[in-house]
Amino acid sequence: KFLINSGINIVFLNSVNALGTKKNPIIFKKLNDNNLDYNWGSIIIQGPKTKKSKFYNMIISGGSGGQVDQFVYSSMLSLHNTEDIVLKDIILSHNKNYDDALHLVYCKNILLENITIEDAFSDALDIDISNEIYVKNSKFLRPKNDSIDLMESNVLIDSTEIYDSGDKGISIGENSNAIIHNTYLNNNKIGIAIKDNSVGEVLYTDFKDNITHIGSYQKNYKYGNGGKISVIKSNFDSKENKVESDSKSNIVIKDSTFNKKFNSINPNIDIFQKINFDGNRSTEDNLDLSAINNMLNFVDVVKKKKLRGSDFTNN
Repeated sequence: KFLINSGINIVFLNSVNALGTKKNPIIFKKLNDNNLDYNWGSIIIQGPKTKKSKFYNMIISGGSGGQVDQFVYSSMLSLHNTEDIVLKDIILSHNKNYDDALHLVYCKNILLENITIEDAFSDALDIDISNEIYVKNSKFLRPKNDSIDLMESNVLIDSTEIYDSGDKGISIGENSNAIIHNTYLNNNKIGIAIKDNSVGEVLYTDFKDNITHIGSYQKNYKYGNGGKISVIKSNFDSKENKVESDSKSNIVIKDSTFNKKFNSINPNIDIFQKINFDGNRSTEDNLDLSAINNMLNFVDVVKKKKLRGSDFTNN
């Protein structure tokens, strides 16, 4: 157990194996949980020498962010300029003051597996200028802003549940590429937002009771275009199945199910090919995932591929 005082940061500049167990997790927390007037800073994994570090079975709460020398860290757990890292079975909660609970920047080949982030002060997971990032079997609950925010990054999100985001469940922006597979997006202000020359592919995913299921638009004019997103074998269920696109963007939905009909007069929203509007989630065939994108070689198997939507039991 690491009991951390106000403003303190913990910095790793070399390879680390932090191997907790389910019975005895490694804990980072405030020195005094009852003192609401302070938070500690950031756990930082910084630089090429941290390559191949492993962090298993950890509970992290009460952090914030901070400054070390000339570097400013915007999250409770920060990965900067590193690669080949595994974070597995980690719970992060109740960060304060700074933007993110978990931030990745200038990273490559990072596996985030069975990560739970609860009650983030702003964004739960922020991924900037990074490649080959894999988010698997994870949960994002009640962030004040976005659950997952991408900028200039390539990311796979697989078998993940995202609930009650104050803004976006998944924000795909600034020339990012995202694949979203077997994921459940529930009660978010916007389920998926895609913008600024970004591309998204969504497969076997559930959109449930989001105010807007999908929004595709241009925000930052320097990227030239809005967003493009393709959705297949997915399920939409809401009182109002709202999907929005501006003139510089495009949304394609096919072989998917809606619980009711809705009107879309936007020519940049294409809803065609085997669309069902009575809630029947059955589909005729399975997708060959490996033929769609190489990153999908890392996904978990969907147990009921003949059903549109995710494989979570809370459907």
